[in-house]
Parts: sequence; C-alpha cells; structure tokens
Amino acid sequence: MRAEDDDSQPAAGSSDATVGQMLRRLHQRQSRVLDLGQIYGLTRPQFSVLGAVVGVPGVDQRGVTTATFVDKSTVADIVTRLAEKQLLVVSRNPDDLRRDELRPTPAAIALVYESAPLILEGNERVLSPIPLAQREEFLQLLRATAHAGRTEVPKDYVNPSPDGVRPPINVHWGLGRLLRGSLQRHGRLWSRHVPAVTHVQWLALSALLGGTDIDQRTLGELISLDKASLTDMLDRLARRRLVRKLRDPADGRRRVLRVTEEGRDLLDRVAPLVREVDADYLEPLGPEQRSRFVRGLRRLVEADADDGGAPAGAPTLVGGVS
Repeated sequence: MRAEDDDSQPAAGSSDATVGQMLRRLHQRQSRVLDLGQIYGLTRPQFSVLGAVVGVPGVDQRGVTTATFVDKSTVADIVTRLAEKQLLVVSRNPDDLRRDELRPTPAAIALVYESAPLILEGNERVLSPIPLAQREEFLQLLRATAHAGRTEVPKDYVNPSPDGVRPPINVHWGLGRLLRGSLQRHGRLWSRHVPAVTHVQWLALSALLGGTDIDQRTLGELISLDKASLTDMLDRLARRRLVRKLRDPADGRRRVLRVTEEGRDLLDRVAPLVREVDADYLEPLGPEQRSRFVRGLRRLVEADADDGGAPAGAPTLVGGVS
C-alpha cells in the first residue's frame, strides 16, 4: 500500500505524530504507569519473562521470546538474572539435551499472581482516554498489527494459585507485550524502508530541526534516551556530518546541537519513506480500521502530553520534517 492512498497518514510537517512515534510514546507511558520496579525490584521485560514462565512451566527460551516479544539475547540475560534471584530454575530438557527448561519457583508464582491486579489496573489507566466502548476494538487492532506476519501467535496463559485457595488468573495479552510486538514490527519495516538512518536517529534529527539551542540533556529528555546511548548515537551522527556540536555563546560551558545541511538533506530525502513505513505498518487493517486505530493512538498520546509525559517540543508531536 502506498502512503498517499491512506488519508490517516499525516503529511510531513504536520502537527500530528507518525504512527511509530505514537507507539513509542505509548509504550513509554505504559512503562511509567507500571513502574513495578519500585515495588518488586524487577524491570517490565523481567516481569514479562517471569509471567511467561509461570504461565507455561517448562518453556524454553525460544518459547519465552515468542510469547513476550523480548529479543533472544535479552531473554537470555533476563533468565540468568531471574535465576540468580531464585525466581527461576533452569534445567536441561531430558528429551532434548540441546534445550533448557525454565520453571518458576514458589516465590515467582506468588509474585506474578500478586502483581497481576496492579498490571491490569495500570493498563486500564493508560487506556482510560479511550471510551470504554471503543477500548476492546483498539486492543484488537493493536493485536492485529503486532501479530501481522507471525507464524506463531502466542495464546493466553493462566497464573496458577500460589496457595491452592485463591483462584487462578487467566492472563490475556497484556498491553506492554502488544506494544513491544508492534514496535518490533515497526522497527523491521523501518529498516527495510529507511536504511539510511535508524528510527531513534531520525527522532533525534527531527527534534533538533524543530528546536533551537538544544543541548544533549534536553535532547535526551525529548526522545527519552539515556545518556550513554545518546552520547554514542550523537558521536555516530557527528562522524556522518549530520549533527555538529557548538559552544553556546551565552554560556561557554554549554554545548548545543545543530543539524547540518547534510542532516537536513537526509531528513528531506527520507520524509516520504517514513510515511511509507507507517502505511505498511497499518496494511493489515482496513481503511476505516486504520483511521480509528490512528485516532485512538493520537488520543492516548495527547493525554500523555496533557499529563506532562511528553516534554515540550518532543518530536512525538511532530509529524515528520518541516
């Protein structure tokens, strides 16, 4: 499908965010609302991996990757960390010595069971800007785009009772997992259509183009990237002569970032390709579904900005290059 055939796609320079930007912002909002690390000391991906193992005891790492949309290398690292915390037991599969079996400890079962209501409540808070009558359809459309092209579509699973008294909890596909799956698919499409620059690099260049006298700390806040990752990315962009660092004439200790002419030319060249990525991402949906899905995403992003989640000038509110 061509971008110009879909009226739900924002034109370059409009005030609307691209679909990829909105998905990223929604995932960030969901992570902020569900900051379970403060309660349980685990990250959201760790919780997702743990939940998958609790729901399917004996699953291997490949099965966890399929079920959670967490990449293979990250799953391997998480499994090691959870085993160190005595939440997982890793053993060799007796029927296939090339595979490991992952099983939860009683502490893991209790933790996942007790956190489930908090996760459900948090997801409801994230989705609350969408009217209740439209919420299920939005999740169905998100599921359709996240699962598009997958040969293995994971099923729901059940959290067992931790004590044999409380009833098991049926776990439907969580918002976080759907958003991770959507972002993974969007990332694959981006790599196919826009090989000249990564999505995060494009976000950075767009943010710098849309603002003045932005320093590294401010840019990190605008695109929600940690200092170490941002420094490495800016070094790469500087080596490609797409960004330069200048001393702030008003404060000699401060350096500001500017997009070079080469950077502006690159943004101009990839602008139509960015719209093609979004158009291909929405391809599994019908025209009316695409419009409703984009409206739902936009409503959630605007609610995030109203809550102070998106810093002023964040590129999530810029629909491309101007």
